[in-house]
Amino acid sequence: MAYDLVYNDLNILNLGNPLRNLLSDVQTENTLQGVLANAGYTYKDKYIIEGYFRRDGSSKFAPGHKWSNFYGVGGAYILTNESFFKKLNIEDYLNYLKVRVNYGELGNQGEIGNYDFVQTLHIANSSVLFGEGSSVVRQQGAWLSGFPSDTRSWQISRKLNIGLDINLLKDRLIIAYNQYITKTNNAFYMQEFPALLGTTAPNINGAKIQVKGWDLGITWRDQLKNGFYYSVSFGINDSKTKALKLPDSAIPDISGNAWVEGYPLGAQFGFVYDGIMQTQEEVDEYYRQVTGGITNRLQPGDVRFKDLDGDGVIKQALYQTDENGVPLPSSGDLVYLGDTRQHYQYYINLSAGYKGFELNAILNGVGKWNVVARDRINFGFAWSELSEHAASDPGWTPENPGANFPRLFVVDATFDNSVNEHNYTPSTAPFSFVNVPWLNIKNIQLTYTLPEKWVSKVHMSRIKVFANATDLRYIINKMPKSYSPEQPFNSAIAPYTRTFSIGLNVG
Repeated sequence: MAYDLVYNDLNILNLGNPLRNLLSDVQTENTLQGVLANAGYTYKDKYIIEGYFRRDGSSKFAPGHKWSNFYGVGGAYILTNESFFKKLNIEDYLNYLKVRVNYGELGNQGEIGNYDFVQTLHIANSSVLFGEGSSVVRQQGAWLSGFPSDTRSWQISRKLNIGLDINLLKDRLIIAYNQYITKTNNAFYMQEFPALLGTTAPNINGAKIQVKGWDLGITWRDQLKNGFYYSVSFGINDSKTKALKLPDSAIPDISGNAWVEGYPLGAQFGFVYDGIMQTQEEVDEYYRQVTGGITNRLQPGDVRFKDLDGDGVIKQALYQTDENGVPLPSSGDLVYLGDTRQHYQYYINLSAGYKGFELNAILNGVGKWNVVARDRINFGFAWSELSEHAASDPGWTPENPGANFPRLFVVDATFDNSVNEHNYTPSTAPFSFVNVPWLNIKNIQLTYTLPEKWVSKVHMSRIKVFANATDLRYIINKMPKSYSPEQPFNSAIAPYTRTFSIGLNVG
């Protein structure tokens, strides 16, 4: 309970007298309203057309910007229902062929706050205590929210999709394919301001992004004369999201980039790897060529990077040249390595059954996933326990010049970690920016359903026994066993545990 409210018309505990109030609360609300209409028409089971219209309003936007209209239209053509097709007499091979085209708009308002369009005042009891003895109280504080945006409205995405559905060989082989492109001309984007602004900039409708993608699904199913049946399904998809235009030009850096104009989301930049220095003579020569941008503690066994613009400084700025190939004055030594988003996500579903027995398996995986390797040598502190795989590969030594990793540098009491930061700066090195695909046996289930003539004798309709295993093992795994392939190089995350269960289902 709160006492002595500053303003009685608001039932907020934070407005109570701090001398008597030890409670606090947070209250938020938002409203989404909309109307939807859709219609469709099919002619002679060959030509299909459908459309929708909706008008949505959100309380997250300022007055005058709350409502927006969205629409979509689509059509399909089933060629196999044409009379000329039936005259071809190929029904045993091609059973169904459908072409689809869809275009539509969708609005998004989920990535912004409930009250970002107004300047709000936050009042709460802080953790700071004031007073003495029995009069100690928590200090009450108030602060303003970040900059509001009173002109922001719905983020609208426009998507064009072209698809194909094919059934072959008496409907035993089923194929579905989609190719799509989505453009958003007013995506939410937080514009960059100098740090002296002193507050948080608002998300505005400022980014132009594009998504290109596709997905493919293939299923083969059949049943033999002896009653054995089986099914195999495979699905794969991929997409790439690219920032076409931004309100300001985000500067690429090595820490990872959510938004860089002209590059995919999740773009990663780094230096060009030039090998591991083997002798002190190589180190001395490197320091004669490069006089800035690197630590002065390099030794044999450490990494060397290329000075692409030739200015003698390894600079964290994008390498850029003019039309003649001459580096620009603003050029640095970073190159685009790729994006860090998952690509070629796929699944495999298997099932088979015979005389009451049924086996089902689900596998899922990722075909390409480039990540910055944060491996054990990068965190070589004297008080840290190395993982098992780290102890088996200590890195470069004079006796092991062909090692996969640079030398092991253990941080001492000075806390100078500059050598590790240099060696493991994102780059084209094989141990720095790596592809970590994986394939997991997500689930396997074996069931046996007792024959009906048996269970009916005990006045039951169904008795089913099953055994189930989840996250059984990874068939493809490029990660050291100290890490989970679905959380690469994250030492705080344990691999998924295997789960086994058996059960009985009685009806």
